Amino acid sequence: MNLVPVIQDLLSQTGVPIFSAFLLGLLVSFSPCPLTTNLTALAYIGKRASDPGMVLVSGLMYTAGRMASYTIIVALLVLAGLEASGISWLLQDIGEYLLGPALVLAGLVILKVIPLRLPAFVGLRVDLGTRLAEAGPLGALGIGALFALAFCPYSAAIFFGALLPLVLEGSGGIGLAPAFAIGTGLPVLLAAVLMSLGVSQMVRWFGVANRVEPALRWLVGLVFIGAGLYLVMNWMASAGLLWIS
Repeated sequence: MNLVPVIQDLLSQTGVPIFSAFLLGLLVSFSPCPLTTNLTALAYIGKRASDPGMVLVSGLMYTAGRMASYTIIVALLVLAGLEASGISWLLQDIGEYLLGPALVLAGLVILKVIPLRLPAFVGLRVDLGTRLAEAGPLGALGIGALFALAFCPYSAAIFFGALLPLVLEGSGGIGLAPAFAIGTGLPVLLAAVLMSLGVSQMVRWFGVANRVEPALRWLVGLVFIGAGLYLVMNWMASAGLLWIS
């Protein structure tokens, strides 16, 4: 079922700004670029399927990271009077040119194809790939904050062309940004709840957590690389550097 027309119909009927902001975020979540980042986040969150609490907290932290980024952007635009079109152009470039390579690099580090170690500290050396793979809720928070900044043309148009005017109208103000963020992260949050209630319990019942979790870490690395390559190919195609039939 295609939910986009349903969301658009609800948007045309609602007169409640905070609900409109939420629906705008939900609409963005189904566009290709945010959908790719949400799937990548879901792979990261699901790597600890044997721990229901950790999966749920990570889902909440991912959404909180998105809320923080969107709220800061809106607050800067409203309070500092920055030029929305300029910020849109800058953030769209970050999404198109930086996020893809960053995801590929992170995936290669997680898979230890690129061995990186943190500097020695009090006699200890920590493998960065292991640290990235096991960052837990704090890692989910950072991923949410980073992915929120990765504007593609469609999400930038919705955020700056539809959400920002709602904010500037005064009804709801900056508080509309968290509602928008919840909409963008809702698919991941719902999936995290389902995993914490279902898949994680199955893993624990069958007692295979120790065998499953290493495989899930590999899956996380491969998903990061795949999502990064998709985003790179997408902006190359949009720039006319790559033809995809």
